[in-house]
Amino acid sequence: MGPLASPDSILRLKEDLNQLQEQLRSLGSRLDDRWMAPLWEYACLLLHWSHRMNLVSPGDRTQLFTKHIGPACLMAELAESVPHATVVDYGSGAGFPGIPLKIVFPHSFFY
Repeated sequence: MGPLASPDSILRLKEDLNQLQEQLRSLGSRLDDRWMAPLWEYACLLLHWSHRMNLVSPGDRTQLFTKHIGPACLMAELAESVPHATVVDYGSGAGFPGIPLKIVFPHSFFY
């Protein structure tokens, strides 16, 4: 198993989440509280496994919320407008935007 995320990385990730929440507030939006725990868990898993599998570039690892998860969640309005519950996420890589959107839309199907 690869190295665990350092306490400093976790703190910086939390600060990044707070920054995203501020940015969303300024746009009149926010992350729904129901999404917070699974999005945080996903970010921590990415932070941990990126050290071993290079899922996210080293410079982005503590900015997962502002650079990756937030933009994926902002696509929620667009995804919500699709009249069916099946979405194809071609070339998802480390799971963006598919996994955050699946968290937001748990009853939809993502391929």
